[in-house]
This record gives sequence, C-alpha cells and structure tokens, in this order.
Amino acid sequence: MHSPNFLHVLFNMMALWSVGPMLERLMGHWQYLGLYLISGLGGSAGLVLWAVIQPSSGWFSAAYGASGAIFGLFGAVLAVFRRIGADIRPMLIWIGVNFLMPFVISGIAWQAHVGGFITGLALTELLTHGPALLRGKKFSVRMWIYGGFCVAVLVATIAACNTVNPLL
Repeated sequence: MHSPNFLHVLFNMMALWSVGPMLERLMGHWQYLGLYLISGLGGSAGLVLWAVIQPSSGWFSAAYGASGAIFGLFGAVLAVFRRIGADIRPMLIWIGVNFLMPFVISGIAWQAHVGGFITGLALTELLTHGPALLRGKKFSVRMWIYGGFCVAVLVATIAACNTVNPLL
C-alpha cells in the first residue's frame, strides 16, 4: 500500500535501488532489515511528533508508505560515506531532491522523511562511532544493542505523543 502518485513511488523505488544493495552488502541481510524497519518506525515517530508540535496539522490525517524507511537508508549511507571519507556531494544532491518532493507533489508526509532520516543517521552513527566499550563487539551484537535502544526511544516518543493527544 502506498501513494497513488506514480512519481512518488518511482522515486522511492529508485532510492531503494540506489542505496539498498550497497548497505545490505555492508551490513548483512538481517542488520539491513533491522535498519530499514527501525527507520520506518522513526518515520512514524516523526509524523506523530509533528502532530504534537503543530496541532493544526491534524490528528485525523492518515499516512502510509515506505518513505521514512527509505530516508533512514539515506541517513545511513551519508554516515557511512562520511566515515570512509567518500565524496558525499552526489549523495547530498540525491537526498536534497528527495527532500524537496513533498513540496512539489502534494500528499507526501515530509515529517516521515525527516523522522526516518534522523533515525537511520543516528543508528548508523552509533554503529560506527558508538561507545568504546562496544566497538570490539561483533556488528550483529552492536546492531541488537543500538537497534534496541533506538526502538525503545522511538516507542517512548510515540507513547509520549499519545499522552499529549490520546486520540492517536
């Protein structure tokens, strides 16, 4: 289930195709899936948090789709590229074009893009620059620890937003 706008779906699929395989090879199948799902949850948290910050945006609007998760992958690639010293300018242009889409095409939840991006970036920064105590641990172990931490923060954020407006 996704936006009926063909251009939006096309850009999501292009984005997934351009960053997904590289990240999956770097992280492994299960850790990549974890990043994707946690970023999707981050997109949901971004949308709910915006409804609390900007109540006039409406609690009764619906949103669905994979954009938050895909933007989490963008955040992860940006963190990885910075870590290895790669030229991030082409990636910044691609991210910028995708961030502008909600302002060109109506019905796209930019809040989910921001929430997913921040989540993917934060999780990947933890995985690559986390506390020294965990740096020697296997990547899969760090993913469980940091991924679990991110999920806990996101669920707490959504729950806190729910107490502000119990209609959620």
